[in-house]
Amino acid sequence: MKFAEILSEKKTAWSIVLLYIILIFSTLGDVVVIVEFAESKLGNIFNIVMNVSPYIFFLGLSLYTIIIRKERRPARYVYLILILIAFFFLRKYLSYPIEKVHLIEYSIFGALFFWAVSVSGLSLLSSFMVAVVASLVVGSADELVQAFIPSRYFSIKDLLINFQSGILGAAIYAGFVREDEEDEEEGGGGRSR
Repeated sequence: MKFAEILSEKKTAWSIVLLYIILIFSTLGDVVVIVEFAESKLGNIFNIVMNVSPYIFFLGLSLYTIIIRKERRPARYVYLILILIAFFFLRKYLSYPIEKVHLIEYSIFGALFFWAVSVSGLSLLSSFMVAVVASLVVGSADELVQAFIPSRYFSIKDLLINFQSGILGAAIYAGFVREDEEDEEEGGGGRSR
């Protein structure tokens, strides 16, 4: 890959991360209104979508691993099961639809941040650790800002949900997307052909 392409990919990655952070903070006062509006207009359908969409994501990830990748490495399946366990553990503590938004929002953030750091040339472990710290910092800042918004409040529980969701997103990216990219660079890695 040429230097200009690498630089362009880095700029793209960090631009997307920055825009996503701006989106998170610019909608802090509106998220509750949006969720309440969706609940009032869609009723149970909204709650069903919020409850089912993460399961559909994991079903898709499982099907991708089994059917598309034709994965034969047992470690990949163990990793998938561990992510599923982490998801169920985290999901157990999500009582309200707004908390489920945090799960989705910060899982995406963790994956995006991991991607941006990894295209900057850090190792898999270093990229993961930086994404974890970034999830803690941005998730904490999110909650601190909410303390000053009339329709929101500061919550340690939400801070932990943000942090854990960021870890989950980074772990998913690290174990599936990043490893796939490395497999392609090495000519197929452990995939069956």
